[in-house]
Amino acid sequence: MIEQRIVSMMAADATIAAAVGQRISPVVLRQETALPSLVYRRLASDPEYTLAGRAGWRAVTLQIACWALEYADARALAEAVRELLDAYSETSGVGSIRFISVADGAAEYVSELDAYGCICNLTIEYDDEAATL
Repeated sequence: MIEQRIVSMMAADATIAAAVGQRISPVVLRQETALPSLVYRRLASDPEYTLAGRAGWRAVTLQIACWALEYADARALAEAVRELLDAYSETSGVGSIRFISVADGAAEYVSELDAYGCICNLTIEYDDEAATL
């Protein structure tokens, strides 16, 4: 899954790893999770087509929520995610990432956790299978 590749990239980045360690989780921020941390979730996934059928690549939208006790720390973590992933591409053969773009999303505050979140919206275009042309 493309999510695991993105998680692995973030976990391997020195700046992000120094801030969150292994606290990168899917879908929801649990109350017992220490901060700062990252939460990712898939928002959409669209295979691309040509007139001849499946093109063999897709566009996926992922959301990365960067959580911290202070807004400035959440914002700095979101910036580290953006610096790592924005305009990233690789050509490793099967599953190559064609391009990642990162857009800022809304900032959030959760009073129950007394935590701030800054959202990064990723659009990832990658090869998911051989073209059917």
